[in-house]
Amino acid sequence: MAKLLPKVKLVSDLVSSLDLDERTVDFNKELLGAEIGGIIGAPSFGWASSYLFSASESISLFTVVGSVFGAAISWLLMRIRHERRRGEFSYKKLTTDMSYFTPAAFIIALVVAYPTIFFVTRALLKTFKTHPILSSLGGEVCGFFLFLVFINIYRWILKRHYKKVL
Repeated sequence: MAKLLPKVKLVSDLVSSLDLDERTVDFNKELLGAEIGGIIGAPSFGWASSYLFSASESISLFTVVGSVFGAAISWLLMRIRHERRRGEFSYKKLTTDMSYFTPAAFIIALVVAYPTIFFVTRALLKTFKTHPILSSLGGEVCGFFLFLVFINIYRWILKRHYKKVL
């Protein structure tokens, strides 16, 4: 038991070094809210498209479209909610934050998350013959995890080197 205590201290040191302030927590809550929107949108569009198309590529493509739509709406609503709660909401601040966040989020999503969603969904459909909803959810979870890692690295770079806090 005594050997576990140094490890716990190392973990607490790591967490404290991450500088998890209220804005960081809110930022990640917004991303989680966007993911929930994506999780609702991805399988909904995937399931609906399975009635129109039988090709796994078409279903996978509509899964990505549903993810984009659900995530964008949810993130925007969560962002506005957090800014209003802090009493800092203004359209100018929202557009400034979006001008920093949206291009990076789009590039990360385009290069990392959406291909992951597409290929994992297709692999689950073709290889394991899973239901379109389960395949969509599997792809969405994998894509979100990678997106979360890369967008937080970007946020850290902005904060550390450019003094901009999202």
